[in-house]
Amino acid sequence: MKKIKRLILSFLMGFVLFFVPSCAQADNILNLLTWDGYAPDKYVAEFEAFIEQKYDKKVKINRTYLQDTTEIFVPVRTGKADIFVPTQHILNDGRWKFVDNNLALPLNLENIPNYKYVLKSFEPYTTFNGKVYAAPIAHGAYGLVYNTKYFPTPPKTWNILWDEQYKGKYTITKGTTEVNIYITALALGYDVDDMSDFAKLNNETFHAKLRTLVENAHSFWPGIDSPHHFKGLYLGTSWGWSLSGLNQKDDTWKMVDPQEGSPAWIDSHAIAHSLKNKPFLKKVAEEWINYTLGKKYQIEVVVNYLTSAPVTRNIVDGLPQEKIKEFHLDDPDYLAKYHHFYPTIKEKRDRNGLKVLWKNASKGVALTESKQE
Repeated sequence: MKKIKRLILSFLMGFVLFFVPSCAQADNILNLLTWDGYAPDKYVAEFEAFIEQKYDKKVKINRTYLQDTTEIFVPVRTGKADIFVPTQHILNDGRWKFVDNNLALPLNLENIPNYKYVLKSFEPYTTFNGKVYAAPIAHGAYGLVYNTKYFPTPPKTWNILWDEQYKGKYTITKGTTEVNIYITALALGYDVDDMSDFAKLNNETFHAKLRTLVENAHSFWPGIDSPHHFKGLYLGTSWGWSLSGLNQKDDTWKMVDPQEGSPAWIDSHAIAHSLKNKPFLKKVAEEWINYTLGKKYQIEVVVNYLTSAPVTRNIVDGLPQEKIKEFHLDDPDYLAKYHHFYPTIKEKRDRNGLKVLWKNASKGVALTESKQE
C-alpha cells in the first residue's frame, strides 16, 4: 500500500514539476508575424532575457516571416499572430480593415515611453479615431537607384527609366506591382493624391507609359531586392536593403529621390486582437515595441543592418554626419516634400483597376529575374 502511495506521490510531483511549467511556458509565447530582418536572433534573445529579469517570467518570441502583405490577414483574424507588421496603407485597407473590424488593439503608450520620439510626420498613419494602433519600426522609399560608374551625378527624374539609351539596362519589382504604377504616375506629372485613382489613370497615355516601363526593363526582382538583381545594370528601383551588399562589390550604387518624389513606406508594429484578454502578454508586446524604438535597435538594426531610415528623432547624436544627411534627419521638411506614402486603397474598383493596369502592361512580357551566381 505504501509503495502505491509513493508511486502516486511521485506521479503528482512529476506532474507539478514538468506539466505545469510547460503549460505556463506555452501561455507565455508571443507570436510575431514580421518581415525578415526586423527580429534578428541576437536582439530577440536580449529582449527575452530582459523580460525574464524584469517580470521573473519566461516569454518566448515565436517568429513567422512574411513574403507578401496579403499573408497578414488570416493569421491575425484566426488568432495565430499576436504582433504583426503592416505597412501604413495596409492597417485599414478596405479588404481587411484591421482597425474598423477590431482585429487590432489600441496601444497603451504608458508601456511604450519611446513612442514620444517617433517622428511627428508619421502620426496620420498610426492614429485612428484618436487612438494609436501602430508604432513605426522603419521607413523608406521605393527609390530610384543608380550605378555611379555610369552616373557621376544623380539622375533627377523618374523619366530616366524611359530614356531610350537605358532600354534593357534597369530592373524593377514584380512583387508589389502597384509601386510601378505610382512611379509612372509621378513621371507623368500626376498629383500625389491621384496616383492610385484608377479613373484618372485609365487612359491611353498612361497605358502606353506603363507598358514601355515593363517592356524596356532588363529584369524583374521579386518581393525583396538583392545585390545580384543589379549586376551589370545602370539603373533600377529598390527598397534600399540591397545597397550595402552592392557596395561591397566592384560597383557603387546610390539611391536618389527624384524631383517628383518617391512612393514611400512605413513599417509598423501592431497588436492583434488575440491579446485582448491577455494583459500580461499585451504588456510584453508593448515592451517589444518600446524596445524596437530604442536607440540601440534603431541604430544597430534599422540603420546599420537593414540600411533603412530610422523612425525616432533622438538617435541623431549616435549617428555619423553622413548618415544624418543620408536619411535627411537634418531636414524636417524633407519627408513631406519627397516621400509620398502609399495611399490606403479603400475602394474595390481602384484596387482591381490597378491590377488590370499592371496585367495589361505586362501581358506577353516574361517577368524574368536576374539569377544569382
